[in-house]
Amino acid sequence: MKSRDARAASAAETPAARFAEPPYLTRRVLLAGTGAVLVTRIARAQSGDLVAVRSPPSVQQLEFDPRRPPASMPELTPPEAAVCHYEFSIETGVDYSYEPYDGTAMRLRIDALTVVTNLKIEVWLPRNARRNLVEHEQAHRRICEYYYANAEAAARAAGEPVIGRRFSGRGTTETAARQAAVARAIAEVERAYMSRTSERCDAAQARFDEITEHGTAKVDVDEALAQVVGADPEPGVQI
Repeated sequence: MKSRDARAASAAETPAARFAEPPYLTRRVLLAGTGAVLVTRIARAQSGDLVAVRSPPSVQQLEFDPRRPPASMPELTPPEAAVCHYEFSIETGVDYSYEPYDGTAMRLRIDALTVVTNLKIEVWLPRNARRNLVEHEQAHRRICEYYYANAEAAARAAGEPVIGRRFSGRGTTETAARQAAVARAIAEVERAYMSRTSERCDAAQARFDEITEHGTAKVDVDEALAQVVGADPEPGVQI
């Protein structure tokens, strides 16, 4: 079995508007997400339009007592005996210019982006797990890593169309309006990135469970994986 908890955004695209270059444009940087890595890399974003950084995947194999599963473990639905839980996420730094707040709204232009990608995987296995159960859950892990392999390119493809775009935000204060506009830009980057990574991984995981009947069918795991990724291959990556 697999589970997911990918942080995705759902914000409508803001059409590009004609943006004059008034003398009052001001540059600011906003960090989205948590992690000191963005703080250390934001200067790089200011020296170029887009910086994409792929963090190594974080993988944990955890053992549990089926009679007393820990509260931190994803819930199993009988007859499930194990789970591979994964989460794709990004952290985004934004460099932008904006026009003065008019009392209700603010308009800004995205000048540069820093996008840091992350993948967290937890493979939960019962004590003394059968070999075929271990292989099945590890196959779910391999699918995650397969679709994360080109995360840097996916982040770049997601961020590049936003550079130079204009976004508007509304709010009762200048800060609220500015944050709303930036949030719309970040949401668009996140949505595009997830469509290239997490959503493809989700579909592949479902195909794998269908082929293997959730680990109950007598099929070769490597053959099943080859069939799964063959339906949506990642360029230059081997499963």
